[in-house]
Amino acid sequence: MGASNIELHRNMAHVIGLLTLLLVGSVFIGRLHEKRLVSAVVGLLVVQGILVHVGQWFGLWIIAALHPVNALILTYASLSLARRSNAYWVADAATVPARPSIGAAQSAV
Repeated sequence: MGASNIELHRNMAHVIGLLTLLLVGSVFIGRLHEKRLVSAVVGLLVVQGILVHVGQWFGLWIIAALHPVNALILTYASLSLARRSNAYWVADAATVPARPSIGAAQSAV
């Protein structure tokens, strides 16, 4: 990626942070049951930012080297959340009874 693209990497981190805030909002609005997993994703995102700054501020580059490892864990947790949320919506759609069509309602009258 190179040092010339670090600004792009930093800006993408801000976009991911914004998307995470939208994720948290959508979980509470949608009343999903995966609040613990969302909290874990938010926590991992905070740790992701802290890992970068630990190296910059304190010179602990060995700890900062865990940044890509945490990114993999964060990706796995996010994909697990998406998979569980999708299963929740599929199960919810299966329990909703189908609405009768207009033609069926007229023939019953």
